[in-house]
Amino acid sequence: MKKLISLIIAVTVLAMSALHGFSATSAEKEKLLLLGDSIAYGYGLTSDNEKYGNIIANDYNFELINDAVVGDATSDLLKLIKTNTAVQNDIQSAQTIVISIGGNDFLGLRKNATLTDLTDIISKGEKSTVLVNMLKNVKTNLAEIHKKLRELNGAAKIILQTVYNPFQGRSDTFTNMLCDIVNLIRKDFTKYYFDEVKDDEDMVIADIESLFRNYYTDKNYNGTEIVQSDYVHPTAKGHQMIADEIEPAIDLVHRARWTTLSRSANCLIRLTKQINENSDTEVTNPTE
Repeated sequence: MKKLISLIIAVTVLAMSALHGFSATSAEKEKLLLLGDSIAYGYGLTSDNEKYGNIIANDYNFELINDAVVGDATSDLLKLIKTNTAVQNDIQSAQTIVISIGGNDFLGLRKNATLTDLTDIISKGEKSTVLVNMLKNVKTNLAEIHKKLRELNGAAKIILQTVYNPFQGRSDTFTNMLCDIVNLIRKDFTKYYFDEVKDDEDMVIADIESLFRNYYTDKNYNGTEIVQSDYVHPTAKGHQMIADEIEPAIDLVHRARWTTLSRSANCLIRLTKQINENSDTEVTNPTE
């Protein structure tokens, strides 16, 4: 079966290459812009080809521009797109924009908390002033980011990633408490992202939060951990999963100008490799 599937995809690749020519020599490549944090940047990976932005760009034959900044929270991204001329130029020239932002707003609860903040969080949990204010700021910043992007580029297709809980898997008591609190507010926090896209027909969600919801307890994906040893950043396998989640969103927001099978020959080659790898790891039942 594996060989048959690989053969079908290989034949499709050849046919598509002959019909469409994926070298992009006849037209200028469309630009894919990544904005946001270390997830979009691809922190911790040894090769650019492992990063989900590069995977997507290769699959669609896009020109990739990655303006993501390690450590940026929603307030940092808002400042960047308001003040950085080079980034503004990239936004104006992009046909597709993918955004990963919000994880560092959560991480800031642990990194920047004062003694008063800690007391507030411990005593009040999800109703603490610190947490309530953080959520308000994220909601406001997301709206302002969206507004500024549309001022700079009213036609770009935008994919907004939801944010997964970055506190899973830690051993210290306070971080475990934060993990539980974030899980309690997960639905409300994620709703901010879905609400932000509902009135913009050229903006859609890629639900990465759902994909990585229990990444620590279910961290093995076909035998490979999907997050790095810091418990936050995706591995190469995790980036592949994110790419596979974002690409249907790209198809959707572009109103299927292409189909899944017409992304590019590169995409089909990658899918063939995944099928082969998955088949190779299958375990035969010894009783059969």
